[in-house]
Amino acid sequence: MRFLCRSTILTCLFPLALLGCENSEIPVHPTTAPVTYREADEVKASLTYLASDQLEGRGLETQGIYKAADFIATQFRADGLTTLPGLNGYFQTFPIKLEKRSTAATAPSTNEAVASEEKSFSNIVACLPGAGKHRDEFVVVGAHYDHLGRGEYGTLAHHSRQIHNGADDNGSGTAAILELAEELSRQGDLDRSVVFVAFVGEERGLLGSAYFVSHPPVPLDKIVAMVNLDMVGRVRDNVLYVGGNGTAKDFDRVVIDADRASPLIVRNAGVEVGGRGGIGPSDHMSFALKHIPVIFFWSGMHADYHRPTDKADKINFVGIAEVVDFTQSVIEQLASMPREQYVDSYDHSMGAANSLKVRLGILPDYNSDPTIAGVRVAGTLADSPAAKAGVLDNDLIVGIDSDKVASLGDYMTVLAKHKPGDVVKIVVQRDKQNVELPATLGGPKS
Repeated sequence: MRFLCRSTILTCLFPLALLGCENSEIPVHPTTAPVTYREADEVKASLTYLASDQLEGRGLETQGIYKAADFIATQFRADGLTTLPGLNGYFQTFPIKLEKRSTAATAPSTNEAVASEEKSFSNIVACLPGAGKHRDEFVVVGAHYDHLGRGEYGTLAHHSRQIHNGADDNGSGTAAILELAEELSRQGDLDRSVVFVAFVGEERGLLGSAYFVSHPPVPLDKIVAMVNLDMVGRVRDNVLYVGGNGTAKDFDRVVIDADRASPLIVRNAGVEVGGRGGIGPSDHMSFALKHIPVIFFWSGMHADYHRPTDKADKINFVGIAEVVDFTQSVIEQLASMPREQYVDSYDHSMGAANSLKVRLGILPDYNSDPTIAGVRVAGTLADSPAAKAGVLDNDLIVGIDSDKVASLGDYMTVLAKHKPGDVVKIVVQRDKQNVELPATLGGPKS
């Protein structure tokens, strides 16, 4: 996942709200089905390879990105999925200009570019043809398969040049769409066709999905919906976050109907990933900008995000398999329900975050206990005011100067009072004691 304007957004987030519709019943959640454990084993096999050192973090500077592309195409071929016109088999190839960066251990954390070169990369695209009267319409199911390589671009591990395996980000989503392709091709025909896309270049700015919608291998006006899976490998307490569910009138109903048959507990994603709107920091946004309704699934943030510690041994494989089952139900509904128009009512939801004039640079832990007042820190951005002040992973921010911070909403409200250069006192709970840390707030792009 690539957070838009990360230095701004990650400092000012809203709490997550429970998903709900008016007059809807709370689903009674069943237990995990036996078939899910078989799916979990298959997901584990795919993800373990994608997140192995052999693939070098699937960075655009590595040969591992091409190995990952070949692996995905091989899986699509094994499932009997068809290719689309105008592509080179399953490969939609296009150029990306890379900024070559220093690999020295003392390289600046800003990853300052020293040169550039253009290389070719590919989205991997496959189709499961529909068999009904709407077979010329499409549901796109996507996940990005690139990551950070050895931290040449976007690492949050200060000066690290270790392999960033990207098991959760986004080996998990890639393995999930591979399993979805297998399950849907095994089950039989749907009314609409389903296009599976493994996007490249997401970490560099949604490049693969932007190219796909500007050079669509199927008519763009025939795409009825897009489903995006990004970082679905850390399901905790059976919670799955959903975004984009406000981009079509009946998407809440689709999600709730899928939830009735799932052990997962679904909650609305927060504003930092677009909330109920389509404008968020992953590939679904490219489709939302074309007014195609989107649904986005995410298992939440964690301290290993964009660090070498995002490894396969921390993945909840049964959790991913549950997400696969849940998403399959959503896709089946999207493939048969009446087509819906795009709703943009929630697309302004990231504006408040982008309007903040100051930066602290923490990475909140969305999976922390919501009953504990404060903002739990999953990590800090490299050379950010928080990092320089000594804020540590797992600190609980409970105050800024004399203002109490009981929630992410409080945190954003307090920061909105300040301007760049202000020196504030960050109060954190650490080892059951309050610690005061002076910090000089930066600007949103500092």
